[in-house]
Amino acid sequence: MASVNRRLLVFGAIATAVATGAAIAEGAVPDSVASLATAIHTVFPGGYWTDGTREGAFRAIVTEGGVEHVGQWLYLQWLVTDVDSGRSKVAATVSVDEINQARAEGQAMTLERDDTAKFGTLRLKVTAAGVHSDKVLRYVVTAAGAAGRYAVRRVE
Repeated sequence: MASVNRRLLVFGAIATAVATGAAIAEGAVPDSVASLATAIHTVFPGGYWTDGTREGAFRAIVTEGGVEHVGQWLYLQWLVTDVDSGRSKVAATVSVDEINQARAEGQAMTLERDDTAKFGTLRLKVTAAGVHSDKVLRYVVTAAGAAGRYAVRRVE
């Protein structure tokens, strides 16, 4: 029960932080948005995580770069939320090298969350398709527990 109450507090803090964002003047752009790195293509929310002592939210980040041969790269991030302030900080960020190094030529990624994963587990179905070729690579990325730990499985 205490675990459920802690989760509710974390989600309440996140909701409060989001709600206070509504206090921004109409038309104003927060610094966090204005200073967002231009290489960031997609930020994909991943749900709740805990390692028994810390808890927060997962997110997947797809970056994009290149001029003639544009490609995309996948990163996972674990955020920890301070229940008192409602602010989040990054607990860990990892490059998903198993996908980033496989590189379908001109790789473009699509992400889909597997909602059959148990609570506290991020499971993503990732498709990396070649923009300049017919090469398509499919993976399942799973993260649960300790920040920075994940597994990748290639699927045919």
